[in-house]
Amino acid sequence: MMIFLGNLPRLAREQDLLAMLNLAESERHRVRIVKKLTRSGEMVRFGLFQARTDQQARKTLQQNSELCLQSQPLIVREFVKRVAGNDRRRPDWRQIPWPQAERRLAERRIIEKAAA
Repeated sequence: MMIFLGNLPRLAREQDLLAMLNLAESERHRVRIVKKLTRSGEMVRFGLFQARTDQQARKTLQQNSELCLQSQPLIVREFVKRVAGNDRRRPDWRQIPWPQAERRLAERRIIEKAAA
């Protein structure tokens, strides 16, 4: 299970997340810090933690209100992958006939030879 760690301080590092989650340095591959730009140009940072077992994930989620990094409380929840709007489109949408009248009567990419 993936755990989302939001509201990260600007100077947070992966080593800080390892120490906060009581993980050894050998488990560094389980923690990542992701940086994304918002539409306003602001940098958003959040952490992702891949729990080894569901029990470890539940324990992390139960510590929700207690987890702080650099005296800043963190938002802790299960990570939910967002899907794009086009992923909800029917897979066979190209095969469905268009119900309205066709507006384009001639295909502009097909060049007809002029009658001589």
